[in-house]
Amino acid sequence: MLTLRAMERFRIEPFTRMAWVSLIVSDIERSLRFYTELLGLGVVKKGSDGGIMLGPSPETVVATLYEQQDAQPAVGRRGLYHYALLLPNRRDLARVFV
Repeated sequence: MLTLRAMERFRIEPFTRMAWVSLIVSDIERSLRFYTELLGLGVVKKGSDGGIMLGPSPETVVATLYEQQDAQPAVGRRGLYHYALLLPNRRDLARVFV
């Protein structure tokens, strides 16, 4: 169990921001429905490389999806482990689970 003192070591600077994630998906339409209908992201841009950039606004990209129809999780893994999206408020977070 981590103590409060141990957890303090993991703090990051308050102005630290993450870049976007790039995800390979086996069904881009299904993934688009998840990100747009459930999480409320919009399509920011469709790239010439086939990637679809998603974000909460036209100025902000948080994820880029690439379709590879035969995509499979790496052996011994279940696929995407974790990434976090910071939602503006609790109401938006609750909307995801309704």
